[in-house]
Parts: sequence; structure tokens; C-alpha cells
Amino acid sequence: MVGSEQRSGQPGMADKTQQAINERARKAAETVVERLDLDVDEIEFLASKGNVLFLLHPLEIVARVSGQAARLTSHVEARTREFEVARYLASTNAPVAPPSNAVEPRPHTENGLVVTFWDYVEDSDIENFEAKAISALQDCHKRLAGYDGDLPFLQGYEDGKRLFLILWRDNALSSGKAGNIVQRIAALDKEIAEVKGGDSALIVPLHGDAHPGNTLCTPDGEVLWNDWEDTCCGPIEWDYACLVVDFRENPQHRPALGLLETAMAETVDPDRLDLMIRARELQLDMWDETAEAL
Repeated sequence: MVGSEQRSGQPGMADKTQQAINERARKAAETVVERLDLDVDEIEFLASKGNVLFLLHPLEIVARVSGQAARLTSHVEARTREFEVARYLASTNAPVAPPSNAVEPRPHTENGLVVTFWDYVEDSDIENFEAKAISALQDCHKRLAGYDGDLPFLQGYEDGKRLFLILWRDNALSSGKAGNIVQRIAALDKEIAEVKGGDSALIVPLHGDAHPGNTLCTPDGEVLWNDWEDTCCGPIEWDYACLVVDFRENPQHRPALGLLETAMAETVDPDRLDLMIRARELQLDMWDETAEAL
């Protein structure tokens, strides 16, 4: 994938822990492939971040298995929403990586993990990536306006709070750090509640984790958005906040901040954007704390 590995919404992990996650994911993929009686000769490991990806030969289908994200109690429901939203967007010819039609079209569970199947897209280096990624996300936003399925409110932020509770339960935070996070969450919750209870027209369907690492670049130069497991509803500023935080922290994308600011100018409220940036930073801080605790 093209994009950031920094604070991407999923933590990096120690090699030993990651290896164990990868092996568990492979076993889940193998079991589901056998259960579905798929004609697969080889399961090739592709990548591992929040999800573990395998390429199924000769079908050229990607099996995506929930990895570290399985720590979140919502991950089964999230994968179901992801699948439904991605199928809807693909049906509108939106710039998304589509679920595979060659496999039973639903998430499959095995040993506490969720396995989904997607068309393989050869990821390539392209020119003007940031401009194309922003434009593709805006295209997805327009098409999502017609989606009428149920979506949770600010899924990523809520998952960040769930991670905090897990860390607190496991005594993984000092009392001082935990107290600071409690204060941050209390302040954010108050401001976010005002947004949620305000103008309903401002609450729209979102990608939910819109950073460059959740894109694929096709050989013909198109940017596709994928990894929709955090899809949710909320102010449009949340998706832009995901991009802003990544562009600020990632030297690869930092030069495109001006381009992003121009693209946001007509649709983004500066105060809501600031609030969503602080909420996104809270979420990513919790992923970082989770990585350190492993």
C-alpha cells in the first residue's frame, strides 16, 4: 500500500507478537478457504498491520484477516459494516477496492477472527498521489450520501476510548497518564456531544480511517480507498482530520498540506476540524499505548 505507516490507526508490534498474530491469521484463512472449498494452491503472505493480508493463488483474491484490531469488541460488526459499505460503493463505481464476487459475499469468522475476501489490486507508485487521494475520497463522500444503512457515530473515536478502558483494566497506564487521558476524553465528549446533537445535516457517512495507508494505487494511476472497517457517520471534518494528522506527521505527505487545506476550504468548519483533530489524536495515542503494552 502507498501511504503512511506512522500512527495509521493501527499500532506496530514487537516481532514475536506480530509473528504469533500472523500465524493465527494464516490458520484462520486456511480453515475458511477449506470450509468454502476454494480451489487454492498457495496462500501467500502479503502484509500485516491492523489486518493480515494473504493472496490466494491462482484465484488472485486477497483474504483479509482481522489481526490486532480483534482487540476491539466491535470488530465482527465493523467487518460486516465494512463489507456492506464497500459493496454499495463498488456498485456505484466509486474509487474503492471491491469485495470479491467469486466468494460467498459476507464476512466469515474463525477462532475469534474475521476473514473477508477482496479483489486483488496491484499496488503501484503513482504521480500526484495526494491530490488523487483527496479527490477520490471526496468522490466516495458524494456517493456515500446515498447509503441508507445504519452506521455508528465516530467509530474510530469510540474505539479509541474502548482501547483506553482495556489499557486501564490491564494496569498498562500510570495513574498520572490515565488521569490525563480521562480529562481529555471528558472534554472531547462534551464538545462532540454538542456536534452530535446539533444540525443533523452535518452528520454524514464517512470512511472513518481516511489516511493514505488505506489506499491502493492501480497501475493506471487511479487511487482506490479500502479498509472501510471504521466506516461510520459524523461530521465530514473527521475524515479530513485523519488526513491532516497524517500529512502533518508524515514527511512523505507533509508538502501536500497546502493542497489539502485548499480542498477542504469550502466544506470544512475550522472549529469542528480542530475538534476532530483532537479526537483523532486521542484515538491514535491509544493505539500507540496499546503497541507499547504488548
